[in-house]
Amino acid sequence: PNDPPAITGYQWYRNGSAIGGETSSTITLSTVAQSGTYTVRTFGIADTWCPSELSNAITVNIWPLATVTTQPSDRDVCENGSTSFTMVAGGAARSYRWQRRIGAGTWTNITGSSNPDDGCTYSNYTTPTLGIASADMLQDGYQYRMRLTTTSGGCVTYSDPATLNVNPLATINTQPANTSVCELGNTSFSVAASVIGGSSITAYQWQRYNGSSWSNITGATSPNDGCTYSGYNTATLNITNAVAGITNYRYRVRITTTGNCSRTSDYGVLTVNRLADITGQPPNRAICAETNTTFTVTDDGNP
Repeated sequence: PNDPPAITGYQWYRNGSAIGGETSSTITLSTVAQSGTYTVRTFGIADTWCPSELSNAITVNIWPLATVTTQPSDRDVCENGSTSFTMVAGGAARSYRWQRRIGAGTWTNITGSSNPDDGCTYSNYTTPTLGIASADMLQDGYQYRMRLTTTSGGCVTYSDPATLNVNPLATINTQPANTSVCELGNTSFSVAASVIGGSSITAYQWQRYNGSSWSNITGATSPNDGCTYSGYNTATLNITNAVAGITNYRYRVRITTTGNCSRTSDYGVLTVNRLADITGQPPNRAICAETNTTFTVTDDGNP
């Protein structure tokens, strides 16, 4: 306003209508419903309160924001496993962009299957569901959020962050080795494993392959292979009374760690060396003193 004359009051108008209570030199607008064309008039001193002409008009567009109706939640995943973060958006039309943050660092847009290069593979990073494949241990504790940008106005809204927890697999330091045993003898297969961080090994499960399928060993004679199994839920599988029929069977162990994360060892091969089968026992002999005789046994010719 020009001075003089003195100005003692104001009145704001929206789309030509006076706005109740808006009688100062400043008006604050914040809602979509307040969009419109604004003018203002000033008033002089008492007792005439002479009004000025209306100011030039200014058009105000207040764009609606996109909203997050369902926030993404934290996710647990096994090392090298796959998981996803999902959110549900509402409000104005919008585009999607997932972001990730390391610790207290800056938020980074995910713009490609391996960009940023976090050791995993990202997918669907411009949709409501972010896919993460082959999660790397380095990603443990990474945070993810959604950036929503409205089609009209380019207004930005962010979801709450969610955290990715990556549980490590066991490291197999010593794999089961091939072993040989005589028929009806005893032998074993062993594995040595460890796990990093605060995780621990929670279970061992030995399995055997009979030439057609893998089966969990769940009892002393289960599966019924003619021998006796023990230690099948420990780091060492024992085989007692090995029969010839299980020669070339393969044995491996599935190791489970915190978070129900499992890794399977390499397999070791069992070779059962057969005993000779005696097909003819030596008979009793009766001879005269100072004469000769022989005892003879016959077998199946098995080496």
